[in-house]
Amino acid sequence: MIAIALLALIAQVASPLPSPSPQASPTPTAVALYPVAPPPGWEQESAPNAPGRFTILAFFAGPAVGDFRPNINVLRDALADSSETLDQRVGETLDAYHMNGAKVLKHHRERVCNGTRDGWYFEVAAHYSGRDVVLEQTLVLDGGFEYVATYTRANGTGADTPATKALDTLCPPVASP
Repeated sequence: MIAIALLALIAQVASPLPSPSPQASPTPTAVALYPVAPPPGWEQESAPNAPGRFTILAFFAGPAVGDFRPNINVLRDALADSSETLDQRVGETLDAYHMNGAKVLKHHRERVCNGTRDGWYFEVAAHYSGRDVVLEQTLVLDGGFEYVATYTRANGTGADTPATKALDTLCPPVASP
């Protein structure tokens, strides 16, 4: 389940991030190459190692806020049961967050991919690697896969509105490989 993988990923990136590496490329303009469109000024970076069976499709770092660089990442996981519904997956995700001590601040159904697909929005507060963070997420199921776009920021910092809106651009290709 992506919620558990995300907790492991957050543990890797929740500590203050170093400056972008020299090989970091500029923000892409061709949205079709990525399952989410990052806000202007965010840089694509090499993704951390994916925990378990998950694939990190994209990883973008935003402008530093204090000693923390917020990020947006997109994870993909093959569903064990391709007939699983969005409501079932949401229930499992909420259970996983509660079991791991995260506090779900809000969640609701949301249209994503330019309003063409049903998705789900979560906002979760958690403590990982000595840092309090807020995760804003959009989840969508497609072609036997679960896709989750996550915007991670330090707790106590305001949300970057363009970063939050970028989550609604989550739009994996239909019947992804």
